[in-house]
Amino acid sequence: MMKAKDLKPVNQQQSCDSFVKMTLLIDGRKIKKKKTTVRRATVNPIWNEAITFTVTQEQLGKTKIDIALFRHDLLGNNEVMGRCFLGHGQPGKGGQHWGDMLQNFRKAVAHWHDLMK
Repeated sequence: MMKAKDLKPVNQQQSCDSFVKMTLLIDGRKIKKKKTTVRRATVNPIWNEAITFTVTQEQLGKTKIDIALFRHDLLGNNEVMGRCFLGHGQPGKGGQHWGDMLQNFRKAVAHWHDLMK
């Protein structure tokens, strides 16, 4: 997970605290979750963190990764700011990124993604 830009701050604040949670889905079932550290007081957070999942060759065609950006709340009421999906058969950038990752095995492949609410 590299970075995000131009996040919308809450209320009248000029910044927000955020983190990203990635969920590995195989056949629509949640298999594993990983998340980044919380970046505080910025609308342009930079994580620069490598997140990896181990998937067998047979599972690749049934695999998706849910990437969700959260606004961190100290009381534990974290709010989803947006999400995108990577995986086999995903439309647009999500499918293209997945294909690029498969063609560049064991190498970091970076793409910008628009988030959906």
